[in-house]
Order: sequence, then C-alpha cells, then structure tokens
Amino acid sequence: MMSVLALFQWIVLVPVVVGSIYCLVCLVCVLVVRLRACAPPHVPVGGWPAVTLLKPVHGLEKNMEQNLRSACLQDYPTYQVVFCVQNENDPAIPLLRNLQREFGSERVTVVIDQRRTGTNGKINNLIGGLAHARHEILVISDSDIRLGSDYLKAIVAPLDNPAVGFVCTFFKATSAASWFERMELLTMNACYFPDTAFAYVTRTAKFCIGASVAFRRSTLKDIGGLESLADYLVEDYEMGRRIWEQGKHPAVAPFIVETVVDLKSPSQWWNHQVYWDQNSCTVRPGALISTLIIRPIPFAFLFAVLRLADPLGLFVLGGTVALRLATAAGILGHGLGDREGLKSLPLLPLRDIAGLASLILAFTQKTTVWRDKEFVLTRDGRMIPREVASVRKLIVNGDDFGLAVPVNEAIEEAHRNGILTSASLMVGAEAAEDAVARARRLGSLRVGLHLVLVDGRAVLSNRNIPDLVDEQGEFLSDPILVGLKYFFESNLLPQLEAEIRAQFQAFRDTGLPLDHVNGHNHLHLHPTVLGLIFKIGREFGLRAMRLPYEPPLLSWRASGRGFLRRFGGCTLLFPWIVLAKARLKHAGIRCNDFVFGLNDTGHLHRELLLRILRELPQGVTEIYCHPATRRCAELDRSAPGYLHEQEFEALTSQVVKQEVATSGLQRVAFGDL
Repeated sequence: MMSVLALFQWIVLVPVVVGSIYCLVCLVCVLVVRLRACAPPHVPVGGWPAVTLLKPVHGLEKNMEQNLRSACLQDYPTYQVVFCVQNENDPAIPLLRNLQREFGSERVTVVIDQRRTGTNGKINNLIGGLAHARHEILVISDSDIRLGSDYLKAIVAPLDNPAVGFVCTFFKATSAASWFERMELLTMNACYFPDTAFAYVTRTAKFCIGASVAFRRSTLKDIGGLESLADYLVEDYEMGRRIWEQGKHPAVAPFIVETVVDLKSPSQWWNHQVYWDQNSCTVRPGALISTLIIRPIPFAFLFAVLRLADPLGLFVLGGTVALRLATAAGILGHGLGDREGLKSLPLLPLRDIAGLASLILAFTQKTTVWRDKEFVLTRDGRMIPREVASVRKLIVNGDDFGLAVPVNEAIEEAHRNGILTSASLMVGAEAAEDAVARARRLGSLRVGLHLVLVDGRAVLSNRNIPDLVDEQGEFLSDPILVGLKYFFESNLLPQLEAEIRAQFQAFRDTGLPLDHVNGHNHLHLHPTVLGLIFKIGREFGLRAMRLPYEPPLLSWRASGRGFLRRFGGCTLLFPWIVLAKARLKHAGIRCNDFVFGLNDTGHLHRELLLRILRELPQGVTEIYCHPATRRCAELDRSAPGYLHEQEFEALTSQVVKQEVATSGLQRVAFGDL
C-alpha cells in the first residue's frame, strides 16, 4: 500500500505538470492576441459614433498628467472626456482644470460630485460623471491608464455590431521602480495578462475588465444603471455578467493599454495582491481550484521539500522554474514588449509562491481595504462598512453526539452551563437513543447529522451494503483509502447512497429538527459524498453544512505550535474546500466561514480555547470539539489520545464564558445563518 507521504507527493506533482503545460499554452495564446492586435479596427458602417470617455480620479498618482493627457489626444472625430472627482479639495483638481483650459470645455468636462450611492468609491465617482456625459457610447478608463492615440477607435469599433453588449481591452503594467512595484508588475503582466489571453483565445471563461471598457448608455440602463452596482467589490464583472445574461455578447478589442504601477510600501503591495485574488474569489470561487493547479512553482517547491531536497525533488523544482521563466520571458518580451518585466524576472518564483499565500488568504479573508477604508465582504460580493458589519458570530459544536454516554453527558452540561450551542448526532452509534432523549429534554440544543461513512458503525447491515462494511457493520478506519474507494469504485455508489439515505431517515425518525450536516473525519468534503448529500438532503430539509476551513495563521497564533503542519494541511485540503464552498453556494446551502479545532482536535483545553476566542475573525466561525465527562471503553478505542475531559472543562469554564460574554460574540447555530 502506498504511504500517505508518497501519495501526497504524487498529488503535489499534478499542479506542477498541469501548470507547466498551461504556461506553454498561455504563451501561444498571448502570441495570438499580439498578432490580432496588429490589425487596424474596421470603420463602422455609419461612421464613428460620438463617445463620452469617463475618467474617475481620486488624488494624485504617478505619471498622472501623462495618463490623463493621453485621453485628450485621441485620433477620433467626436468625443468628450469627463474627469470626475468626489472631493472638492482633491489635489488633482488643478491638473484637471489645466487640461480643461488647454483642450477646451467642448472636449474636457470636469465634474466634482460628492454623492455616495454605495460603498464602491469608483462607482460613486462615475455616477457623478455620467450625469454630465453627452453621448450614447460610453467608455470607462481608469485614471492610471495610459492610452494610445488609436484607443477609442479600437474599443468602439466592435459596438457597431448590435449583438455586442460591451467591449474591453487588455492592459499591461509599466513604470515599476521598487522591488514591490516590480512584484506587482509581474502579477499583472506575467500572470493576469496571460490568464485573460488564455480565456479570450480558448473562450473558456467570460470576463469584463473595468479599467478599460466600452458600452452603450441604453445597455447600462437595461441592467439597472451604475446605481445598482454601487455596493459590489467586483463591479466590472457584475456589470458584464448582467449584460451577457441578457443575451448580449462580450467582446475584447485586441488592444493593450498601459497602467502605471504606483505603490508606496510593501504592505500596500501585499494588500493589493490579496485584493486581486479577492476579486477572483468573489467572481468564481469554484475556479480557484483551476487557479491552484496552474501555478507550478509553489507546488514544485513543496515537492522538493517533501523529497527532502533529493536529486529528483531538485530536478523537478529546477525544471519547473526554468520552464516558468522561459515562457514568462516569451510572454513579456514577444507578447507585451515589456523590458521592465524581463529585468524583473528573477523575482517571479518568489512572486508565484507569495501568490499562493495571497490566494489562500483572499479565500478566507472577509474584509477588504478600499481607499484606506475597511469593508466586510458578503457572500454575494457586496461590501459593507466594517463598523456596520462588526458582529462576529460563533457556533460551538459538540461532535460525536451519541457515541457514548459520557459524551452525551458532557454535551448536555456544556449546553446548559457552558458555551456550546449545537451538536452533531451519530445516528448509528450505541448511545444515540440516549443522546436524542437528552436533546428532547433540552429543547434549545440545535442538533445536526454527523454522517458516518468511515471509522464507525453503519445504520444498514452488512447484508445491504456488503462492499462498504465488514461483518460487524463497521466501515474501514482509513479515510484516505475510503476516499479513494468512493471516488474510483463506481459500483459502490448505490450502496453509498442507500447508507446516506438511511442515516438521514434515522435522524428524521428522532423527531429533532435538522440544524446542519457534517461528516465524520470531514468526509462530506469528498466530491462523490457531497453530491449524494445534496441529492438526498433536500428531501430531508438540509439547509446548512460545515465548511472545515481553519485559517492556518490564526490557528498557529492561537496554538503556538505546528506551523508547517497547519499550513501543509491547509494546502492539501484547500482545493476540496474551495470546490465544496462553490457547490454549497450554488445549491443555496448555508455554511460557516471558518472553523477552529481542526488542527487541535481533542486538545482544546481552556487556555487554548481562550486564545482561539481572541483570534476569531469577522464572519461566522465554528469551534467544534469532542467533550466527555469521563473516559470509557468506546472513547479509548476510537480516540485514545483525545483529552475529552479537558475539553469539557474548557466549555464550562467561567473564564471562557466571561470571555464570550464580553467580547461581543454572538452565539448562534447553523440554523440561524
């Protein structure tokens, strides 16, 4: 049998191979884009329509005069440039007035409008500018974008086709000076640009790049206007999505504009990296799995570490880095003509590793910084000011309810006189009837189904599911082996479905409302199992499930130990968590944002629990535990190393209860989400 370490090594090689192939494909796609960009735009049948070019401005930026002046020097017959700002004391206003005097009021309009329709500052700014736009065709171009003189013709030409709803362009970063600005440049030019070029050429994904986009005013009105976008983090994608869902086609002009990198500090660079990835997480959370497997360098590095830097590990790492650098050089040199990027190439491996960290953080971080203000992100991608959404919700769940009487006693007492809010019932366990009786007596304890498909007893007998359990009705105890069997042995599906249905039915027979569902050993993350839970659970009132994502940095800060174990485990679980979260969202099933207890399961003593409570992030956090009032034979068999009594003491500790009461935490259950 292959060891867990060997299996992990082979799993890590998958994104190395897939990502390396992707790099080669992206190089081809970028060259295709560059070739198409050489063709001049066609002249519309009725001539060039009049255009309003909207430029939202907020403060002074690097090379701003050159950027804004490029908007006024377009080779285009009739167009208006609207510079819009929100603050009457904005330091950019004198520059805008100078440009207006130079090019005339017929060409340049300066708008100062302080309206606040929503939390998205760019949209607020554009709403003020739109009120002064004179023409039907609208183009939005960010203030840090430098335009070629033929830009308007390139981006407006596709709108001659009435079926086209919007047109956007590619962009490349320029003017990077410091090391962190060069890291940002590499993110845009060696990562974001080839990704969008790949999507454009292969048509595998739709996108809308709001830094440079054109559309009709009538189309904007049809989707609810700018006002309806004013609270979205990724307002450009939301606008594009609404347009193509109305049957209009997106278009990409094969034209590349320049954006100026202007960062003041490494922390600003890092926040911007996380912001870029938050955009991706918000737009297509399920696509994060594909994003993970196309970044080969971090996983090649991990493979080398797992191999203890032996010749094979170093060969894979060296070859991966060489291929990544070679393809990036082709993209930057031949695709973009980017000499700055070529000079910055030695930073690319570090950028890619940092990019994996920022991706994981973006998936978990529920706050974002916009123009020096912090906002909380909702599940549908809207932004709420942090001071408005400051409530942190806490679920404290007792797992293995019904496993043994001491477990049931502890869960009952921890709910009566502690902080526990819910429990997960093992319907096939020996003490399940005792657990149900206690839950009925309590009334206020929320109970969910702890689905057991590994290392436990089935509800159905060996006669009904002979390929899943032994003669005593017990599942295999190795979750990796079980997971592989459920994935590759399709003949097991009817038996697996029957057992899952039987456990749901057994829970219904208790008469308890179903608060949530989770899996023993988190096997509900398994794609096959999760699909069956969705299929069957709807019949039994499934509304919420556990998402077992434990933020590794916060977890390590609370525990103070196991840094590599926490980050390594997070990396291994992350693709399955991302996939599960996307499927839960699509199915309309609610879930928590974070869990604690994953890496410290069975060892949540009072001091650790206190430190965890002080580290809880914004959003909904579940702390799950395994309390018991005393040892017993069943606990000695199933979890011999767990400190069940210490967890029980922690849940009922006066100090812990006081911490929860004074920290502003709102104790809830899954059914309250």
